[in-house]
Amino acid sequence: MICVVEQLSASLSRIHNRAKIYLRAFVDLNCFATGAPLSVILDEAISPDGVIQSLRPIHPTLGQLCTVTNEGGSVQPTTVVTDSKVEAENAEREATRRAEEKKHHEECGS
Repeated sequence: MICVVEQLSASLSRIHNRAKIYLRAFVDLNCFATGAPLSVILDEAISPDGVIQSLRPIHPTLGQLCTVTNEGGSVQPTTVVTDSKVEAENAEREATRRAEEKKHHEECGS
């Protein structure tokens, strides 16, 4: 999609929002008509003087705070820690529930 703007003083965020609204409406209508699910992502804008600006909200410093991935970017396996007391209580509740269910079926004759 190409959006031509006559006013150079127009805010890029306003232009981006307006273009996104029109493009999403067009894509949504076509998706509804064809049953094909699609999404709209506008990732860059080119100013009249040829300067490319990213429209994606990228925050490189946030990646350094991520503890799920290792330095190479791959996901680290996680270890699930369970409390044996909690497991025992859950097992006891399940056994009680099954016993009550069995007793109910015997009393009802089903």
